[in-house]
Amino acid sequence: MMSAVSRFRAWVHSLGRQNTPEVSGGKVTTADDKLSTTTSEPVVRAVREPYPDSPDHAEFLRAHHSYATARLICVHIEVIGAPGVGARSLVNKLIYDDMKNGGQRRYWDEYMMVQTRVPYFFGGKIYDLDVFANPYPPVANPQDGLQNAKGKKLPGGRKKHDNPGYAGPRRHQSVVFAYDITSRVTFDELVSRFDHLVAHYSQGYSASPIVILGLKSDLEDKREVSRTELSHFATSHGCLSGECSAVSGLGVDEIFSELTETVHFLRKAVEEKTGHA
Repeated sequence: MMSAVSRFRAWVHSLGRQNTPEVSGGKVTTADDKLSTTTSEPVVRAVREPYPDSPDHAEFLRAHHSYATARLICVHIEVIGAPGVGARSLVNKLIYDDMKNGGQRRYWDEYMMVQTRVPYFFGGKIYDLDVFANPYPPVANPQDGLQNAKGKKLPGGRKKHDNPGYAGPRRHQSVVFAYDITSRVTFDELVSRFDHLVAHYSQGYSASPIVILGLKSDLEDKREVSRTELSHFATSHGCLSGECSAVSGLGVDEIFSELTETVHFLRKAVEEKTGHA
């Protein structure tokens, strides 16, 4: 899984952080990895709630009940994808360990947007991932008028936020753009709309990790988009990247663990620069 890309490295360095993550052999490495004695914080992966017999379990419980000390941090994440790529299935798998959630999905308002949370523990803090699944916003075409994610024109008088299934950008600290590795058209659509999507979802918000995520990685025999293509596109646009499967669960936890760590390091950079936690 590629991570800690150039746009965030440059941004973090601008904040004065010298321990910026770098890409090494496909995984993130930092000065902490090279010289672990330079920091008192152990180099560990972000994890879901530690097992009761884990050394971290007691600290996890303390953090969970310490709102006053700001040890529980909410991280808003939007998973964006074209219809059918499996964005909602990914969220269900992350939260319920069931891509269909037993047939009972949770929706938000009339827009059918999945919303739920999952905690990740890292650096003595709990990062409460507030995850949403949302389809692509409608396409505004000067000649053809407003279109929905499938390219169909919307009826006259409707606004883009009236598009069924679309709830518009919400406050977030990360965006995950998803595509189907077995569908070339979903990857090509993401590539062609990427600049517009980034501009759309960054309106009014500070820099945040962007992830390009290939779904349905369990269908290797039907693959139409190579890992090399994903890596090249993500790296050239300064994004994190990876693949996972909502069916088998392969890679799901790793993706959000890596994302949590990236948010953690960015927060530390801000704290070191401003002096505020």
